[in-house]
Amino acid sequence: MKNKYIPALILLILFHMLNNFFWLEKDAWPVGKDYIIHLNNQMNFISKINAGICLKELMYLDYEYPPLFYAIAWLLKYITGAYQAMFLISSMFLTMLLLSVYGVGKTLGNRVVGIIAAYICSFFPFIYKTSIQFNLELSTAALSSLIIYLMLRVGEGNRLIYKILLILAIVAAGLTRQLIILFVIGPLMCYSLNCFHNRENVKKSHNIRDVWAALIISFVILLIAYYHDLNTFDRLIGKVDERGLIDSGEVTLLYHAFYYIKAIPGQLSWAYTICFIMALGFVFKLGEYSTNMFLAWFIPPLVVLTCVYNKFPEFTIGNLPVIALIIALAVDKVKSVKLKSIIAVGVVVVGVCQYFNNF
Repeated sequence: MKNKYIPALILLILFHMLNNFFWLEKDAWPVGKDYIIHLNNQMNFISKINAGICLKELMYLDYEYPPLFYAIAWLLKYITGAYQAMFLISSMFLTMLLLSVYGVGKTLGNRVVGIIAAYICSFFPFIYKTSIQFNLELSTAALSSLIIYLMLRVGEGNRLIYKILLILAIVAAGLTRQLIILFVIGPLMCYSLNCFHNRENVKKSHNIRDVWAALIISFVILLIAYYHDLNTFDRLIGKVDERGLIDSGEVTLLYHAFYYIKAIPGQLSWAYTICFIMALGFVFKLGEYSTNMFLAWFIPPLVVLTCVYNKFPEFTIGNLPVIALIIALAVDKVKSVKLKSIIAVGVVVVGVCQYFNNF
């Protein structure tokens, strides 16, 4: 059957959605600084909507956090009539993330890679714990993965609908969290260079034009949206000098250089970190285009964020999908079908075990 992995993907999404719903019913969310900030912003957004404030005013509710996240949460509350429904927005982004990871894996590998990567990604502790919190972190991973998937589909010369969806996804990213650009610029340049090296292929030339046309249209739309307060970007750039989670006694060159590398086990778990390290060798055995695409996704954000003084582990959440894809590609490279199946089941069982161990 052509789409035999779709039921497994739907089952995975339902598993997380139901568990998140039960967590919601228990009213057991962890409380943190960002959590409170976003709840406060959400209440401000709702009060301004109720007061009939114009759209321009809603754009500048908080210069650090654009309004789309709060608008979607308000819409969920408006449709259901329950304030608790707003908290399901992270589950919505989790669904988007898993579908996008599956799509990228299927496009750059095959359906097996896609489904394994989706399962692995969903059982990273940093992913499923974030999916029950009211914050923007999961939107970073979800929207960046979606943009990369749609870019690949447009690059294959697919229907007009994918070009429209790519424009909408880029605009949504710009109106949700500006950090997302770090995770998509590398794959975009990688794809562009690949098309440039194959410029004798007329089809590829047309496809890269479609991708860049979508990018330019999205940029114009975002420029219009931010036109009335372009100083937003100056204030955001100013935040790079804030200390973040690094205490005064820990500000050393080595600590900065390895901050995000040291954060990986906490994001993946040690079991998946070991899988990732073992899988890295397989990445360089893949075709040149796939190798460059994954490296362009993973390395630039890591380098840029390492050079920034302000550091938080959640800043690199956009790299977790590519880690899942690398592990999945390594599993798919196992030649023995029986051994491949055992390893695939094993990495998923590890994820399920650590999921229930944490909750």
